[in-house]
Parts: sequence; C-alpha cells; structure tokens
Amino acid sequence: MDHKERLRLQFPVLESERLRLRRLEHKDSEILYACIMAPQVRVYTAFKPHTLLFPDRLMRYLMDSYRHLRDVHFAVEWRETGDCIGLCSLQRWDPGSGSARLGYLLAPEWWNRGIATEAVKLITGFGFEQLELRQIEAFCGEANLASRRVLEKCGYSEQGSVGAAFVTQLKYTCDRTLTVRG
Repeated sequence: MDHKERLRLQFPVLESERLRLRRLEHKDSEILYACIMAPQVRVYTAFKPHTLLFPDRLMRYLMDSYRHLRDVHFAVEWRETGDCIGLCSLQRWDPGSGSARLGYLLAPEWWNRGIATEAVKLITGFGFEQLELRQIEAFCGEANLASRRVLEKCGYSEQGSVGAAFVTQLKYTCDRTLTVRG
C-alpha cells in the first residue's frame, strides 16, 4: 500500500506538548477564513483570490485536497482548548521525486509564542519519516523575519531569492539527510 492510500484510510494526528495537528473539519472554516483574511496575515500568504471569496469556497478547496492528496493539510489545534488556531501543510506533494512544499499560517493572536516552530517541526518530521520525503521546500517573503526565523530554527536553509508578483520571496529547503530532528 502506498503513502497516499494509507493517508486516505487513516489520516494521522501529530502531537506535541502544546499542539495537535489533525485533519481539517468543517467547523474550522470560519477561523481559518478569518485568519487568512486578517491584513497582517494576507501580506504574507499566496492564496489565490478566488479561494478567498467565501469561507465555504476556501473549505471546499482544502477538503478537496483529501480526495486527491496533492496537498496534505493539517489544522493546527491548541491542545488545551481544542481550538483551531491555524493551518500547516505539505503542498505539491510528489511521491515520485520525494518532494513537497511547506506552508503554514497562524491566527495573529497566536504569533510570537513558538507555535509556528513547533508545528513546522511536527510536519517536517512527518514528511521525512512517514511520507519518506527527501526534500521539503518553503517560500517566505523577504520582509517576513519571523517566518524566516521559524524555518531556520527547523533546519531549513535559505537558497536565495525568487522574484514574485508583489514581493521578493526567499526559497528555503530542508533535506532529509541533513536534518537532525528532536
């Protein structure tokens, strides 16, 4: 049985002391939509405008990914309360090449608490250990210093800049053979 079939049969739950990364549920749509639409989040995300029109459209887009498994989306849940506080994903997953692209976002009120770092460590470990990825790449805006620090703390290395439509993006990669997890 391949990795995609295993995920279809039983989607994993990833846990740390403070967080639970789990399959998205419809009840998460309002908080994720509010999070993505927050001005301080929008400046750093690359969601296509058509996915942002309505919460139900965003949720259909995210839930559709479970059928095709081109992206693996996890709700970031605060364990103490069970509240969804963000999203963490392995996107553009290509089992053949062993690669995927990391994406994550948190509601602004949860920033600067080490939560993004904790979530990225969980999903990176999952990608390497369970999906047997060889490399995970991530992009973040050059001005997004907090996200750059998250990636560096989690073992990602800056590979240079990429011109984008509105802002300069920095490309980061994390290689399975170079990563020390723990």
